[in-house]
Amino acid sequence: MKKILTLAGLAAMIPILISQSCSAPETDLVLSADMDAAPVGTVSERLLGFNIVYAKNPDSLWTSGVLSRAIKDVNPGFLRYPGGTVNTYFHWEHPTGNGWEDLWDPAYDTARDRPASEYMDIDEYIALVKETGAEPLVGINVNSGFRWGRVEEGIQEALRLMKYCRDKGLDVKYWYMGNEPYMHDCNGGASTPAEYGEMINAFVPRMREFDPDIKIVANWHATFRKHGGQYDELFAVAGKNIDVVDVHWYCMWGNASWDQWLSRTPCGVFTGDSYESEIRQFREIAARNGYPDTELASLEWNVGPGKRSKGPRLTPDQSALIQSEMLIQFIRGGLDMATFWPLFWDSEFGFRSFFDKQTGKPQPISEIMKIFGRFQGMDVMDFSLEGPGESIVAAAVRDKGKEEMHLCILNKNDCEVSVSLDIAGSKKRAQIENYHISSDLRDLLHDPSLRTRTDNVILKPYSLTFITL
Repeated sequence: MKKILTLAGLAAMIPILISQSCSAPETDLVLSADMDAAPVGTVSERLLGFNIVYAKNPDSLWTSGVLSRAIKDVNPGFLRYPGGTVNTYFHWEHPTGNGWEDLWDPAYDTARDRPASEYMDIDEYIALVKETGAEPLVGINVNSGFRWGRVEEGIQEALRLMKYCRDKGLDVKYWYMGNEPYMHDCNGGASTPAEYGEMINAFVPRMREFDPDIKIVANWHATFRKHGGQYDELFAVAGKNIDVVDVHWYCMWGNASWDQWLSRTPCGVFTGDSYESEIRQFREIAARNGYPDTELASLEWNVGPGKRSKGPRLTPDQSALIQSEMLIQFIRGGLDMATFWPLFWDSEFGFRSFFDKQTGKPQPISEIMKIFGRFQGMDVMDFSLEGPGESIVAAAVRDKGKEEMHLCILNKNDCEVSVSLDIAGSKKRAQIENYHISSDLRDLLHDPSLRTRTDNVILKPYSLTFITL
């Protein structure tokens, strides 16, 4: 077994031992699928993107090449720039490095600009996109112009950005408009759906004059059951100028903990809906408003920070399994695109990041994302799971050539679970790879790929198992 990560010091968390007497006896499940059946969907080729928060990106983090290689190894979709709410303050021709302050604010003093080495400018972003092979996703600051009465200047700034990217050989087709306009920390404060829609309407027609083929991403609240009426209003005002709707999903926002995650399968939003259910609800909302082809994205997703959590803070190793469950649901639900937040961070919430700034090494989720990255573009297959599998989450995908089927099974039980595979069309040869939490819940352990002819697979407690048939 290969140990992915060992946490330094007992202070990181109080060790909790997996019970040696399981809360339930070993469970027998039967997973049935047909390798030759028609697919039920396609795994998005933009499933595994990342956020580049320009003001949090010192040049020093990229000099070793470790981070850029880790991104490239995942087969990345989008690299989203300049990040989240900083986009509502960002002026690409004069980046200040002070992400949540506006250069157009009359009170702003340019003497406070941070050195260029402490942030990522547009040229450095373009270079990173080309180096990693990712697809660009670039933000438009729609807020500054409306806040300071300079809307036309804001539109011209956006058009210059589009031309600059084209002149630099960067073909940007997806542009996202502002960020979290419903939040108080957005530049200018919270907007209503109608107000945000009017911002979109002011910019998009002019942008499409420059490039008619662009795709526009709008962002509004998650939890469609609660905010469906607001989406009706947004679509009514600006639906014709929206190609993609972006929602931000942070599993267990505010109360993230290991026990909280284990208490609910499948995981999901605070209303009780799973991510699969959220995706279905969005399709219904878009269709009833006359825009059935509008795509859905989660351009910020992760485990939620646990400011109010009961129990020890989550570790990067535990977070990797929670993040994996979210990815499984994105695959099963048919999410159109996603970008992980954060790539790295410098606060107490760094446990859920992709890269550790302190060690200069990728976090455990990076290894698992390499496997999920290979699934992008594959067929999503139907399957059945028979038996008491309340704490089991799974997905099945097949390569386009119909040569291999891949099963991904997450076991959230504190017991081993036995799964019998009934896969029509399979040659009975399997390759099995496993990630599981150590008995003290401190480390994510890896059982390297093993070839076998068995039809029965034992899922370890708290584990993620990949099976290739």
